Amino acid sequence: MKVAQAGLTTTHNATRVKTTTRNWRVSGYRGGLLVVEFARGAVDLLNLCVEGGSLGLLRRDDVDRIVFDAYDGEPEYYDPDSYSPAFEIEEAALAENLRQLAPGTRLLDAFCGQGREARLLAAQGFEVTGIDRLPVMIERARKYGKAAGFDAEFTVAEFERYEAAAPYDVVYTSAWMYSTLQGRECRMNFLRHCRALCAEDGVIVISYKVRSTTRHWPDRLRHIIARTIALLTCGNRGVELGDRLYYGLFWHHFAEFTLDQEIAEAGLRSLSTHNVNDGKLVFRVLGAAAND
Repeated sequence: MKVAQAGLTTTHNATRVKTTTRNWRVSGYRGGLLVVEFARGAVDLLNLCVEGGSLGLLRRDDVDRIVFDAYDGEPEYYDPDSYSPAFEIEEAALAENLRQLAPGTRLLDAFCGQGREARLLAAQGFEVTGIDRLPVMIERARKYGKAAGFDAEFTVAEFERYEAAAPYDVVYTSAWMYSTLQGRECRMNFLRHCRALCAEDGVIVISYKVRSTTRHWPDRLRHIIARTIALLTCGNRGVELGDRLYYGLFWHHFAEFTLDQEIAEAGLRSLSTHNVNDGKLVFRVLGAAAND
């Protein structure tokens, strides 16, 4: 009986040693995961603080220069032969839908870049005029049009100063462009100029990013940091909730009700909305308000 008990005790002790060893290794593994998660959170918070500080520090002219250099310095990145975004199928469907909504075929492709969207629009029978402020983009767009075999007229022009010989049936702006405009006043002037270039029964296409509706605190903390830095440095005091600065570009992420207000104030109304990839890209087709 004593031998049996001794044997039992020995087995029990061995099991305890193995369990203790295993628990120590598992705990080490889990602790490592916690460290990694903490490090990621710390990096995310640091990025948020740097981004917020940059938004407050940089004035609008500074941001315009950064964005200009980003586009002008890497035209190869946007080469239509190699740049084929995942949402191009949705863009093609939108172009087909525009052909049904538009009263005619005259179309202005504002901020046309190197002609990628112009090809999709020309394929639907539109007479496309593409404008961009960067000569390198227009030069490459002309070459792309010839190589791809579609007809479009490409001209170097600032959208804000562009005047048309006759109204357009469609004023089309490329992906996310409305989100790249800094400040509400700038966006309102943009919408009014779109309307001035458009026929009375014509349509306008804008596209933008939507602000998260589930995680509010990063946007609010970023905005508080930006406002604080702007006040301390006499920087961008017009910074808005939803402003972002990443990939070397400026973005404004919208709350939908804010955009609705801007559209209505410009004397326009939404005819249709096309949501791509859960708000990461949203197209809206606009027309003149019914009471105008």
